[in-house]
Amino acid sequence: MNTPFDKAIDAIARAGYHNHRLEAHSDTVSNALFDGLLERCASLREDVNSGVLRVWKNVSAPGDRLRKVDLFVGAKRRRKP
Repeated sequence: MNTPFDKAIDAIARAGYHNHRLEAHSDTVSNALFDGLLERCASLREDVNSGVLRVWKNVSAPGDRLRKVDLFVGAKRRRKP
């Protein structure tokens, strides 16, 4: 059975190394995981394609913690009237 992580493992094998601190590694894992979710979940795919949900990568975490969120999926922010 194939998993979303197969693509990530293949990319790491092609690069010949693994460095969990690099943003490129985070992107590889995030993309593989999210692509797998889109492939397997029609309602998620429809919401992303229609713009109901958006995807952000490597964004600052809420608050003042100086951390980044690798992958964030959520509803678009509504503008206040």
